Amino acid sequence: MTANPGIAMSASPASHVLGRKLDTIPFSPYHVVLVVVLGFVGFIEGYDLALSGSLLVLARVPLHLSPEEIRWLAVAPTFVVVLGGFAGAGMSDRVSRLTVMQIGVIISTLFTLLILLAQSFEQLLILRLITGIGLGLTISAPFPIAAELMPAQHRRTYAAIYEVMLASAFTLLPFVGFILADHPNGFRLVGLPGGVTLFIAPVLIYFLIPEKPSLAIAQRPAPGRSGLRKPDYQEVRWPSGATDCHRSRDWR
Repeated sequence: MTANPGIAMSASPASHVLGRKLDTIPFSPYHVVLVVVLGFVGFIEGYDLALSGSLLVLARVPLHLSPEEIRWLAVAPTFVVVLGGFAGAGMSDRVSRLTVMQIGVIISTLFTLLILLAQSFEQLLILRLITGIGLGLTISAPFPIAAELMPAQHRRTYAAIYEVMLASAFTLLPFVGFILADHPNGFRLVGLPGGVTLFIAPVLIYFLIPEKPSLAIAQRPAPGRSGLRKPDYQEVRWPSGATDCHRSRDWR
């Protein structure tokens, strides 16, 4: 039983042509939108990721946390983030990085917002564990998405801006915690800056970030193969700011 060489040969040139096309696209306002939206996602996830430290301080007295409970609240959510990251990376190439990131953002922001309703250590821990799953799904996506959609010479610029947004979130969180330190419901309110973005971030991602080009190429049926028609690259959802070369059939 021998492999069909035509299929293997046709897939490789398509990916190479796609890479060359991506690297020759001039930087445009469309790429600025990508940087801003993905940087905003980084800010949100950075805030939610670092939230555990402030929760330990602000919730210790109101919830009467024991040393064992503090240990679980400090370690368990971060461990779940790692598991979610592996799961998100494994799902991305089979589903879509955009879809995985969208699901992750919705989960993490929703359950951060629900901290407002937490009444006990058990409820707070469950919320943080589920938030960790969403964070893991999200953090595996922004860099690969940017690498596929931005010219090579500007990927380092994007990486620097993304890291600055993460650092900004890490800086804002202690400031918010300082303001809420004497508030009896401070541990519930400290998550609000990250939670309220539930109504903003998913909308921006859906309308402004396109599906990755390589996924559409991989989904195209082989020449001469019958069956259900899958979307080709021209059908990838691009935002209105994208230039014509993003939508061109030549990318295929």
